[in-house]
Amino acid sequence: MANSATIKNTKNPTEILGEYLLSSFENFIKYFEVEYYGHKANLYDYQLKITDKLEDVLAGKTTRLNINIPPRYRKTHVAVKLFIAYCMALTDGRAKFIHLSYSQTLALDNSEEIRDLIMSAEYQRIFPNVKIKKDSKSKEKWYTTNGGGVYATAAGGQVTGFGAGSSPEEYENDVNEVIENQLNDVIIEFFDGWNPNNKEKFGGAIIIDDANKPEDADSPTALKKVNQRYDTTIKNRVNSRHTPIINIQQRVATKDLSGYLQSLKTKTGEKVFDNLILPAIDEDGNPLCEAIHTLPELEQLKEENEPVFNCQYQQKPTALEGLMYEEIKRSELSLKTVIEGAEHIFSSTDANMSDGNDYFHTWFWAIYQSRVFIFDAIHEQFSARNLQPAYIERNTNLNVQVAVIEQNNQQTFIGEVEGNMSCMVLPIYNTSNKLARMIAKRYMMKHVYFLENPENKSYEKAIEHMKEFNKNGTSEDGHDDAEDAWTLGMEYLWENFRPLFIL
Repeated sequence: MANSATIKNTKNPTEILGEYLLSSFENFIKYFEVEYYGHKANLYDYQLKITDKLEDVLAGKTTRLNINIPPRYRKTHVAVKLFIAYCMALTDGRAKFIHLSYSQTLALDNSEEIRDLIMSAEYQRIFPNVKIKKDSKSKEKWYTTNGGGVYATAAGGQVTGFGAGSSPEEYENDVNEVIENQLNDVIIEFFDGWNPNNKEKFGGAIIIDDANKPEDADSPTALKKVNQRYDTTIKNRVNSRHTPIINIQQRVATKDLSGYLQSLKTKTGEKVFDNLILPAIDEDGNPLCEAIHTLPELEQLKEENEPVFNCQYQQKPTALEGLMYEEIKRSELSLKTVIEGAEHIFSSTDANMSDGNDYFHTWFWAIYQSRVFIFDAIHEQFSARNLQPAYIERNTNLNVQVAVIEQNNQQTFIGEVEGNMSCMVLPIYNTSNKLARMIAKRYMMKHVYFLENPENKSYEKAIEHMKEFNKNGTSEDGHDDAEDAWTLGMEYLWENFRPLFIL
């Protein structure tokens, strides 16, 4: 056996650096953050918690890992891009990964960045055994010269012809190789202070990053589809039972993929997935990372939209049960006082463009002494064609300054009234889901006061309808026109009078 001096002299500085970087994922991150990305070489406490869990995956301590973390905390950068690059160096390019996201574009962009890092001059200088095949130009699927590679696609896309991790035969061969080289590992540990911890057994993983779109939070069908996709396709794309599956995401709903994975149990009642939950504000009231969000900033986010904050930032989604608007305030101020002293008056309209059973609904709003009031409404089961004259007259008589109208499928109505209105007409086109918009603005109801208007029975009828409207977007009569027009009005206020809601 060679003596210590011989072993030390056979290694050049680059080899020693490579061994140091492979000794821990943390070391690898710190080095390439500086040398490749140009960032500071420091990791925050929450990032160290993530690296520790990923080290457990590499060591074979866990094969199923779920991580929940708020948006914009660089989870993809650490747990996807740098982790895969690290594993490729650790295995000389033998690791096989499947990377999934709700967005095909995001998955492909991540894949390309990983490949670019591996092909960089600094990475190649330190880890020359990891080579990308010259014909691997596709962002979707690329291979190394040692049989590893990455397959990136949407969580709902096709995953064919590629498996993650080592096959059973490859795994056993890796184990035997480790046993055969055990003496050499001991020598390296003795002289260089490094224990590779048998990470050579690792052969790749399935890494899912944000499987659910935030816009699908209110869609049971979309959520169920992703969960079914995991059961029928994703979990079966492993090459052996040893292949890890890692899911990392912000929570979007109680029944998103993380919720489903957390509910899985073994026959003995144990949880299938090891869970790392990282709320933006911990149980002691401390922020997860002050460099990203201070406590006052997080509290403001909570004030702006508490249910979204609890879900995406605190990782505690709530089921859509109960009433949508639990607090509807009435004011004893007179109509005359508010209208005459109003700083701003506007209307918000969801027009009924059919001759069916939908409602044509308009709310009339006033800002008075820095408070928001609703004081009148048009709530009639007629088409816009029939109510157009009354709509123009009401806006004129109430001195409306801006008429906000939902543009979706209502262009004809907008075009017909625009030239006859004495105020500005503001069409707004909504691309996001209606219920998601309602939920996002529901907590702003506490800033709104409804004036008494006993002469308008349809106004009172619309208020009562809102009192009975459910969080799942349903009502007994099947209509949501008043609620949709209210959300439209709140969106206008949020864009133009935001200080009223964050005092």
